[in-house]
Amino acid sequence: MELKLSGMDFYRVFLIFHIICGAIALLTGFIAIVANKGGSLHMKTGKIFYWAMYAVGVSSFVLALMKFNPFLLSIGIFSLYMVISGYRALFYYRLVEKYKPTMKDKLPVYIGLVTALFMVIYPIYMIVVYQIEGIFILIIFGSILLFNVYNDLNTFRKNPVIFPYYRKWIIKHIGMMMGTYIATTTAFLVNVATFNPPWVLWLGPTLVGSFLIAYFTKKWKNKSIVV
Repeated sequence: MELKLSGMDFYRVFLIFHIICGAIALLTGFIAIVANKGGSLHMKTGKIFYWAMYAVGVSSFVLALMKFNPFLLSIGIFSLYMVISGYRALFYYRLVEKYKPTMKDKLPVYIGLVTALFMVIYPIYMIVVYQIEGIFILIIFGSILLFNVYNDLNTFRKNPVIFPYYRKWIIKHIGMMMGTYIATTTAFLVNVATFNPPWVLWLGPTLVGSFLIAYFTKKWKNKSIVV
């Protein structure tokens, strides 16, 4: 008996995979946040969170192309950029000798720049030309991405060579990983919950997460740490 899968079946498979990975990311990300930083539990759950979010980003990309959705496409790239940048920051921090960034390091930043510009320009165009409302959220996330891309480009410009245990990288790791968790929490809330006004679900996690980022950044900024 030959089993044939239609395009819709493939879409459902990817959607289920996307949801499962998102649930894993929510759980492991929360554990990593509350666990002792640098401890075994933090590192193990953090690594699972990274791969789960990587899968979420890739599956978002595939789903957005199968049923073309520029919003989902850009958010998927946004999530990928945040988690890759956060994980890469930890790699830079743990270097044992100086390292010169290559195109492998810079390419995600260039892709992030193009995506950020699209996330800001596209909704403005749709609002002005077609009077479509309710997509201003994309501008906010695009602006956040643009800010991070600018910082990354500026960092590479000022630091053509990266030295081991540069404190800035561990701070960046905290901010980008927390930003990734904010993104997946937002996606979860807007898909399973209802609230009036709806922007609370979109921006609530960002507001709460921003306070947490500031807290952890301040906590670790003055510490001499080796993770």
